[in-house]
Amino acid sequence: MGFHAKQFTEIRINMVLYKIIIFFILKLSDKRSLNIMSKNYKPLLFYVMFLFLTILLIVIFKFNQFLRCTYSILGFLGIFFFLFIVFIFDRLFRNSERNELNKHLYDTLLGGDRSLIFNFIISVTGSFSEELFFRVFLFSLLHIVIGLNAYVTIAIISILFGVMHFTQGKLVFILSLLSSIYFFLLMIITKSFVYPAIAHTLLNFIELELIRIEKNKKKPA
Repeated sequence: MGFHAKQFTEIRINMVLYKIIIFFILKLSDKRSLNIMSKNYKPLLFYVMFLFLTILLIVIFKFNQFLRCTYSILGFLGIFFFLFIVFIFDRLFRNSERNELNKHLYDTLLGGDRSLIFNFIISVTGSFSEELFFRVFLFSLLHIVIGLNAYVTIAIISILFGVMHFTQGKLVFILSLLSSIYFFLLMIITKSFVYPAIAHTLLNFIELELIRIEKNKKKPA
């Protein structure tokens, strides 16, 4: 589908509205006006805002193609297969240097000591916001609105998804890139973003819990 002048005008109007909303949300999240920031909940607040803004964009642009929630055996099998493969790779390539890097990122990004409930909430908000943004909004924008080839779109988004995780090392960059391609495949098969979002959530939650448990073991009694 080509990129028409009418669509371009609509996008410009929508982006102006989007920027106005971002401005007000950033004002609300200012340290002087939101006490929750002093409690080191910045990552959670960021993901909640990101999730809200992404949903808002999807509603504004009417990108609802993959928002349905349908029951799919293949979807659930796809989730378990993904987790199985990822953790095999994780065990094969995990080393002490990467463990220390993960713990450092955990301390830096999440503030160190966190509970199981906090890890679950941030896994849900983080994973669903990323899946909605990359798999639904960005894919629809590049493929449906702008008219890029589906394979090219998936490649571009998957590279961006990998780059976003590059701070965790080259291996995580490659795994994130491949995971993104797999998530697209799972979304296309099930016609829903929900299954890749669940797989993404479970992966993040298990990783965060393993780090938290390991850190707690090393604490003095």
